[in-house]
Order: sequence, then structure tokens, then C-alpha cells
Amino acid sequence: MNGIYAITPPSKDINIILEETKRLLDEGVLIFQYREKNIKPIEIAENAFKLLELIKKNNGTLIINDSPQIAMEIGADGFHLGQEDYSNNKMQKFLKEHQETLNQDYIKGISCKWDLEFISNLPEDIIIWDYIAVGAFYSSSTKKNALVKETVDRKKPFSLSSKHIVAIGGIDHLNFKEVLSIGYETIAMSSGVFFNQNSYRILNYFKE
Repeated sequence: MNGIYAITPPSKDINIILEETKRLLDEGVLIFQYREKNIKPIEIAENAFKLLELIKKNNGTLIINDSPQIAMEIGADGFHLGQEDYSNNKMQKFLKEHQETLNQDYIKGISCKWDLEFISNLPEDIIIWDYIAVGAFYSSSTKKNALVKETVDRKKPFSLSSKHIVAIGGIDHLNFKEVLSIGYETIAMSSGVFFNQNSYRILNYFKE
């Protein structure tokens, strides 16, 4: 899953998201995450299914944020959880009930922030994670409370985990090359590619 990992921005009309997703697909982006926290679960599922249809027609991959339930319901490719979401009792119960199917058939990712202890000791008693996301690398308009640690060794996660590692948080056309130079091969971006007039600088780079 190397390259751009495009995360949909919040609170946008799904038809606008679909148009922008098609633009990114046409530009070669293949990995998407649907992330929406401001509407009801049934609406999230309906929107995610529309995205899935479009993305699958273009041979892409769709990950659902926060909800393995919706991922299973609509037949998405995988799900992504935050540490707090994973620890939720209701979530734990669901994961245990569907442990075998989720581990066999879905891509599974978890956010680790800059928690080096968590990265070193991933909880895998239920889910065997396919990738971890580390960050934030920079200040982000999508997650305003994301913690940016200026003093952290941003190469350290590579020595702590053999998992595929995704860089996330405030990455855009001004700084993505710096992130790649550290050794990250997958960079997650939301406003860096969605509805950004400078996104061509990133998209063209990955086409070369």
C-alpha cells in the first residue's frame, strides 16, 4: 500500500466527495479512507457504499474509519481504529465476535500517535494489524488537537515495529518530500490532496 493514502475530509456533501475522489483516482491514487464523525452511522454506511462502488470500479481500496461494523456491512476492504476506539468495550466485543473473519478478510490499521510504548507492544490478542499510522508530523487542519512532537525521533517507529508504517498528520505539498526522505513509503493526507489546488505537486511526483 505504498504511495498516497487519501483520507476524506469531514463535513462535505457526499456528491462533492465522490467528484473529488474520482479526480484523485484518475490521477493514480488507489488507497482511500472514508472518515466522517459528524453524521449518523446509517448515513456513514450509505455514503461509504457509494464511495466503495466508485473506488472498486477504478481498482482502488477503501478503508472505513472507526467502524469494522460498517466495513463488514458494505464489503469494504478494511477498517482503521484509533487507540481509544479500539479500547472501547463495545468495540472489543464486536472484534472478538468477528475475530476470524476480520483477520482473514480485511485490511486492519491502528493509529499509534507518537506513543512509542504502544508501537513496541501492539495489542494483538484479537486483531493482527496490517499497518500502523504514526504522527502527527505537522499541525493539521483536519485534527486540530493532534499532538505534534517536535523532539521525537521520527525514524524510531521503524526500529520498534515490523508492521507497515503510514505517516499521518498535516502532510501536504510543502513537506511530503521531507517525510519520504525519512523512510516512510505511505503518506496519509486529507486536505493535502482533497480540494487543494496544489495537490498536483504531490500527484505528479508519485506518477514519475
